[in-house]
Amino acid sequence: MMDNDDPDTDDPDIVDRIDEPTEPGPDAATWTPDNTPAQPQWTQPSPGSMVALLITRRGPTVVQLARDDPREQMSRLLDDTRIKPLTHLSGVGFWVGCSAHSPKDPNYSASVLLADVLDDAVNGDYVIADKDRDRILDTLDDPAEPPLIHEPCLLTGIDADGTPAALPDALARWIERAMQRHQAEIAEAISTLAAHAGINPHDIRGIAFIRG
Repeated sequence: MMDNDDPDTDDPDIVDRIDEPTEPGPDAATWTPDNTPAQPQWTQPSPGSMVALLITRRGPTVVQLARDDPREQMSRLLDDTRIKPLTHLSGVGFWVGCSAHSPKDPNYSASVLLADVLDDAVNGDYVIADKDRDRILDTLDDPAEPPLIHEPCLLTGIDADGTPAALPDALARWIERAMQRHQAEIAEAISTLAAHAGINPHDIRGIAFIRG
């Protein structure tokens, strides 16, 4: 009879390791993978400051806020004395003004970013706490109140007490990936349009969107 050479059963070291107790797994909201990429350069603040994103209809702009008491500066940037955070994600605040003169048209730059990060959160591409997933799904599935932002918006981290804080590292890395993804999509769309029009994509210097 032939000997059983199956290493999974004959190696006593493997059996011992299987029987060893293990530590509890990490919480989904705070876990980061090994060999995490370095933080993007734009997230590095000056001393005493923290980085935020100001998102208007023209797109996002990196701004620096005072770390200790940024609310007055945030109100000035949002042109509103009363501001509040939209907290669809734990630890993340989409700050908007509270005044009644909000514009009718959505701020598409902020709304697309919000929708993208919520989609990636429920799909597992942005790690969130398990308790947040059902709440986000309810938000995305509500046809009466889709996650739209109409006003200029400031994106920051947010502490448990509602205080503005630095952007979470995981969010900053997600923003970097999202920007690269959108740039690739735009480049592909330009190439497709240029091919249909018989134009060399490298000859295109700019694109204008004209609303009727």
